[in-house]
Amino acid sequence: MTEKEQWYTNKDLFEMFQELRIDIQTMSQELKQTREIVSKYNSLRKRLDAIELKAMGRSSVGRAIREWGGWLIAIFSCLFSLVKLGVL
Repeated sequence: MTEKEQWYTNKDLFEMFQELRIDIQTMSQELKQTREIVSKYNSLRKRLDAIELKAMGRSSVGRAIREWGGWLIAIFSCLFSLVKLGVL
């Protein structure tokens, strides 16, 4: 019998199918774990994005106060001085 004519026995086929079944079950479990990990990552990513947006908002408010706060104090000081001098 040549190599081309060689056939597998029923026992060989059964063992191959059993190995394939075990491999598929293992892969299915690993895929389930991967889905769970990805889901956890996505929820953590959403929380991190929200925290970053909150920090950016606080930063922009602080920057606006620093940039415009001096102008507001100057305007109120001028108005107060004008009122105190009796011009207004």
